Amino acid sequence: MPPSPQQTTQYIVKLINEQQFQQANSLLSPLIKSNVNNVQLWHLQSIIFHGLARHKDCEKALTKALAINPNYIPSLNNLATLYKQQHKVDAAIKVYKKILTTAPNDINTLFNVGVLLNGQSQFEQAKNVLAKALTLNSKDVNILIALGQSNLHLDNFDDAKTHFQSALNLQSNNIAALNNLGLVLKKQCLFKDAISTFRKALTFAPAKPELLKNLASCYTLTGEISKSKQLYQQIIEQSPLDLDAHHWLNQMLWEHQDESFLHSYHLALKTNQGNPNLQLALAHKLRQSGEDSKAKDILEGILKANKKHVPSLLEVADIYRQDGDFEQSLKCLTLANKQENSNPEVKQELAKSFISINQPKSALSLLNKLLKQEPYHQGYWAYKTTALRLQNSAEYDYLCDYDKFILKAFIDIPKGYSDLNVFNQELSEALKTIHYGKSHPLDQTLISGSQTGEKLFDYHLPIINEIKQSLQQQTKEFLAQLPKDPKHPMLSRNTLNFVETDSWSVILNNSGFHKNHYHPAGWYSSCYYVKVPSLVSSTNTKQGWINFGQPGFNHQSQLSAEISVQPKEGLIVQFPSYFWHGTNPFSSEEKRITTPYDILPI
Repeated sequence: MPPSPQQTTQYIVKLINEQQFQQANSLLSPLIKSNVNNVQLWHLQSIIFHGLARHKDCEKALTKALAINPNYIPSLNNLATLYKQQHKVDAAIKVYKKILTTAPNDINTLFNVGVLLNGQSQFEQAKNVLAKALTLNSKDVNILIALGQSNLHLDNFDDAKTHFQSALNLQSNNIAALNNLGLVLKKQCLFKDAISTFRKALTFAPAKPELLKNLASCYTLTGEISKSKQLYQQIIEQSPLDLDAHHWLNQMLWEHQDESFLHSYHLALKTNQGNPNLQLALAHKLRQSGEDSKAKDILEGILKANKKHVPSLLEVADIYRQDGDFEQSLKCLTLANKQENSNPEVKQELAKSFISINQPKSALSLLNKLLKQEPYHQGYWAYKTTALRLQNSAEYDYLCDYDKFILKAFIDIPKGYSDLNVFNQELSEALKTIHYGKSHPLDQTLISGSQTGEKLFDYHLPIINEIKQSLQQQTKEFLAQLPKDPKHPMLSRNTLNFVETDSWSVILNNSGFHKNHYHPAGWYSSCYYVKVPSLVSSTNTKQGWINFGQPGFNHQSQLSAEISVQPKEGLIVQFPSYFWHGTNPFSSEEKRITTPYDILPI
């Protein structure tokens, strides 16, 4: 007697479990032909095709199964898994959410959605989904860690710490929980505790690069440079192509004027000759350190081997533009745009190139399309306003009303201080204790000076909390002064509530200045003047003054600043983050100390 369909199906399942997919498929195919409306058979077919790496056929089989029963959870789960593996994250999330409509308490689906939303930087949504999952199982370590990560990225540090600690109470050697707890402590500027936590994690995974990097970064932030250097070198020894480790090592070496700056790249290239990613990273660092000519040679070498290498085209195009060779810059960017027509960075650079040759109409065509995709992108607005200025457009004045949008005031004297001078003197001394670098950071706008690492307002110094509260109060008053306009891209976002996205401290030395730039992570940006050299505050030579309106890239028109503001101790200056701004150099042995910060509306 031949086996029944049920017996055949059971045997097929056995073959699938033994990963004998071809044999399983040969038995299943005729069975499906006689049972075309059997959802379970189509589901088995999808599993077989997945095992055979026939992903398109797998998706077709799942589609068949779901056509028969749209709410068949095993097939929905497998379809979501398939999309995840194909990096179709939005599609996977959509499928998981469909499962939740019929099974709202499916804990695995809630967890998967939360993890994917975290990966998409949709942390608030992820937090809500994972919080629900945690109510269903408060002792699931993976859910605790994922929820902690959501809160970590939302700067809800206390909640994040609670979740990671709960995970560690259940599994004391959980590396992910230890690593994330270390990151929370680092973000809170509790560097000694962070170091202790990362070192504990390394006892369970001594060679894990992520842990070594995080520990090294803490040592950098505490000024323990030799320890940091040793750890980064250890990582690179294990993985010469770890570009992240190269980057942070050489950032630190530059700031501390270490003679081994860039040695790691050259050493890695000896055993990885012609590696374009390593060469590009070296070229970028050379550019940042003022060695454009050497960088250009490397980039042209990469392009000789592959003339369509888009990252190198972008980098070399910027060198050509800075050198005044606008035609060659445009040529490189046009080629890059042909290769990656949907790449926003390429579009932005191409728009910048059109501005540099006085073709604002072409630039605006690109920028307006980019702004439809990302309406709050500060860079796109910075370049758009420059293009509008070249057209003498009234829209430029509407977007860049310097008189209305640049707000200036002296902060109130913080409680416990007799006057603002006493407060600023104490704040100045406190800030000096957390500036470890001997030189300016490679990837920032300042020249001849130093900058702090983590968010300044998170440092555990009482006077830092004082200045934070004073600046927050002044910002609230500023926001209340702004005019209302629902059509304006900046004013329409003013809810009168805000959160700081970043805060830092800058000390400029003799001849120091800031290159013209905008703030990509802000909506409104601020600068508080803690200490100002006497020649800056007492003369009108405009040394050390802050300028607004002058673009931070080379262009034929050479647009000048529209307005300049004189820094004074105790003064806070606030402005839209898309405003181009920079400072004039000053000649004085006195320091120029500021505490800038960025905010986003809530």
